Amino acid sequence: MRGPRGRTWPLVVVVVLCAGCSTAPASPESSPGVQASVSPEPDPDVQILAKAHGWVVSQAAIRSFYAVVEVAYDEVTAAQAWESNVPADLAQRSGDPARPGLYGGLEDIDFDREALVVYSSGQSGTCPEWVTGIEFTAEGVVQITTTFKSEAVAPGGVLACTADYVLYRIVLAIDRDKLPPISALPTTRVLINGEQLGGGGLATTYPAEAA
Repeated sequence: MRGPRGRTWPLVVVVVLCAGCSTAPASPESSPGVQASVSPEPDPDVQILAKAHGWVVSQAAIRSFYAVVEVAYDEVTAAQAWESNVPADLAQRSGDPARPGLYGGLEDIDFDREALVVYSSGQSGTCPEWVTGIEFTAEGVVQITTTFKSEAVAPGGVLACTADYVLYRIVLAIDRDKLPPISALPTTRVLINGEQLGGGGLATTYPAEAA
């Protein structure tokens, strides 16, 4: 699996036994797949508003990071982040944010208690993923949890993830109590599902600058 600038990431293939599945390739449009959840329940303080392909943050800023978390704490910065990261032609969607689309709006953010976050990372082309939780720990670590759906059927009737690497970004509204204070940013003390994947992570204020 290849990350930013062609870096090779270790591939973790998740195989889910699927009794009665066809061995023909599954279509994302016709099959919802099987969800393999990292966190048992999505955090109610994390609301996904939009998902899009690619990263907006510059290569100079991200270097070889596996994931970048950009936090917009005020309304003016959040509006700039929304305009830059949410394409105007995204389709309105509901349910699990596996596919690119609008799942909410900027107006859904209560800036008295929430902030806007842009999360940029990569996913398998047949295992779209999204963020289910972000937490800033007492030890000063930004902990990110994600989940995904498998949409590919491998020989033998099992669901699996292909080894391609598709860049994506998600815009979220997150409770401020879950986020680092501005004084703690930027930081590379970022764990994704409890691990420091690939080139690690970067958490910073929006917009990310060269690190």
